[in-house]
Amino acid sequence: MERSTRTAFAYNLNLKADERDIYQLFSKVGKVVDIKLITDKTTKRSKGFAYIEFSKVEEVIAAVALTGTVFMGQAIMVKSSEHEKNLAWVSTYLASLLGAAGVTGPNDTLPVGPCKLYVANLNAAIAEADVQQLFAPFGQIDNVQLVRDATGRSQGYGYVTYANVLDATKAVEHWNGRVVAGSALKVSVSSKGSCIRFFGITRTVLLLRCRVGELDEEEARGGLKLTSDRRQALMARLASSAGLQPVAPALPVPSVPALAVAPAVLAGPKLDPSLGLIQSVLGPASPIPTPCLLIKNMFDPAAAQEEMGQDWAEEIAQDVQDECSKYGAVVHIHVDKSSKGCVYLKCGSVEAASAAQAAMNGRWFAGRQLAVEFQFLAPYNAHFKC
Repeated sequence: MERSTRTAFAYNLNLKADERDIYQLFSKVGKVVDIKLITDKTTKRSKGFAYIEFSKVEEVIAAVALTGTVFMGQAIMVKSSEHEKNLAWVSTYLASLLGAAGVTGPNDTLPVGPCKLYVANLNAAIAEADVQQLFAPFGQIDNVQLVRDATGRSQGYGYVTYANVLDATKAVEHWNGRVVAGSALKVSVSSKGSCIRFFGITRTVLLLRCRVGELDEEEARGGLKLTSDRRQALMARLASSAGLQPVAPALPVPSVPALAVAPAVLAGPKLDPSLGLIQSVLGPASPIPTPCLLIKNMFDPAAAQEEMGQDWAEEIAQDVQDECSKYGAVVHIHVDKSSKGCVYLKCGSVEAASAAQAAMNGRWFAGRQLAVEFQFLAPYNAHFKC
């Protein structure tokens, strides 16, 4: 019998849960043959996902029935891990995203066509040819344009147009926030381009397909290869032309452009790493957009009470309501007074939540940088009873 039919996929697991903990839970519903806990390649820490192989198909059905069970303080989610079902789920989700964006076509068709990126914070010494070299590893570039003043001096920003949105998505993933010639680049989809409504969809689908194994890591990365010598030479030349001492080895033009696969971590400004240490009471962030969001680092409880008085939580909730209502209906807000600035909210639709996340992630509020993550819908509803 195929192993895949005897294997369950569990997610939203407590990050502290190890194989022994998972075994103790799932052995209550059947004979556990094997457990594969998904961990980060670098830190080796759990990502909150695991595959549990049973001896019989019937035991997988029993395991799926554990969905919603509170395990180590979190409501877990369980489903069959059959590859075909996962791919079908991805196709269905993609179809819903495309439909919301007004795109018609086969369910597994990603948006195509040219995509213009806005590239800012470029060192004034960097020319069009340099920008071309930086962005070429990700795919075919149709045009590079730097904005210059009347004297011909670069204004430090410009546009890169890719032949298709997929390559542009990978370029944003890699270069946004990276330091080149002493400056941290700001790379985003241009509001002047026609692909802006497809950009988030394309990135979401790439993450989904990597997660279920439809694309392997090499396929997802794509692009041309540069040798380490060529990378180092390019970065050294850019640093030199900018009047800086080259750092060796510099942060690179990628040998293979990397697609960042991280929980609900969408393209945006570079975030303070310490924000990642703030944990949600609902468990790990969702790897795909949902109607539910967590805003981190919005307040310090003691400082907020001193500045705004006893009703400080209500004032913050109103601020969030006013801001997020710009993107669609907000149906629930909870300010966690005992947390490190956590505000939970549920929007009326995935589209509204996605727009709010894109607008607020990385923004500054009262001198504090915000981090905004998607949360799983079922644990959110169970915890807040909404």
